[in-house]
Amino acid sequence: MAEIVFWRNDGLNMKYFYVLEGISCAGKTSTINCLEKKGIYIIRENVTFCNDFPPLPTNYKESRRNETFILELEKKRCNIANGRDGLSVADRMIISSMAISYAWNYGSVHKFIQDIIMSIRNTDNLLLSDCNFYLDVKYEDVIERNKKRRSLLGKEWVGENIIKRQKYFYDVYKDIVRSENWYDINSSALSTEEISEIITTIKIKRQHVTKEQRIEEFIRLYENI
Repeated sequence: MAEIVFWRNDGLNMKYFYVLEGISCAGKTSTINCLEKKGIYIIRENVTFCNDFPPLPTNYKESRRNETFILELEKKRCNIANGRDGLSVADRMIISSMAISYAWNYGSVHKFIQDIIMSIRNTDNLLLSDCNFYLDVKYEDVIERNKKRRSLLGKEWVGENIIKRQKYFYDVYKDIVRSENWYDINSSALSTEEISEIITTIKIKRQHVTKEQRIEEFIRLYENI
């Protein structure tokens, strides 16, 4: 659990970078839209961040194609956050992409982790968000929320095994990271407004994680996933 410090009156003049994480239909998009209405700067998720995002993969080769594409986008998104003052919130980032890669189970996630380790070695600000807010949701709520969407997500996103594997990946990752910059929110019990209020009214103690520590964490992730 992240260490919490309440915002000072001038808190938004400081630079903070948060990431909203969670499985499909956890409530991320609704929360992001609510935060944007409150004036928070939003860094949209990969698929809406560019116009040439590749189609969903169906095999190992296509999965590797998507992972390489995503990693380059993540560098650009991190640069945007690093260049801004105040509070920036990103709609999912590289951890989510790894969780989805693991869930689809095309056998590419370990190569993806190796690519990320190499990128961390060469990029100072990759994966250095101040906090990941993880929206935890019950599977029955995932199914119900999917039914209410304008366009239903297919089984490749909300199948029970897919969701279980995403959750498992997040659990393993959170057990490994020593920075303690994860804050879990029960999105089955709280409204979008309540979740947004939590994110905008607390400040997470700034982490001090070296590049070497981050690389070590990902090596452990590689060995344990």
